[in-house]
Amino acid sequence: MLIDAGLPIMVAPSDIDESVIKQRVRSEGGSASQAAAELAEAKAATVSHAHPGQITVGADQILVLEDEQGGKSGSTSLKTGVRRTRPCKHSAARPTG
Repeated sequence: MLIDAGLPIMVAPSDIDESVIKQRVRSEGGSASQAAAELAEAKAATVSHAHPGQITVGADQILVLEDEQGGKSGSTSLKTGVRRTRPCKHSAARPTG
C-alpha cells in the first residue's frame, strides 16, 4: 500500500523474543488480538530505536485454530489440526483499534 502510494519504504525486522510476550499475555488471560498488538508495538519500538527520526510501522498477526494460537512455525498440534481438520474454525488475530 505504501509503495503504491509512492512512499519510499525500508523493511527492518526486529529481533524480539516473541514467545516471551505471547506467554505473558496468555498467562494474564489476554486474547490473541492483544498479543498481536503488543508484539506489533514491541517490534515498532525496537526498530524505531535503530532508525531514529524515521516513521516506524509495526505489525503482527497470530493464527487461531480451534482456540489454539500458533506462530510463524506453529505448534505441532496446530499443524496436525490444520492438516486433519477440513473445514475448521480459524481466524487471524490482528491488533484492533
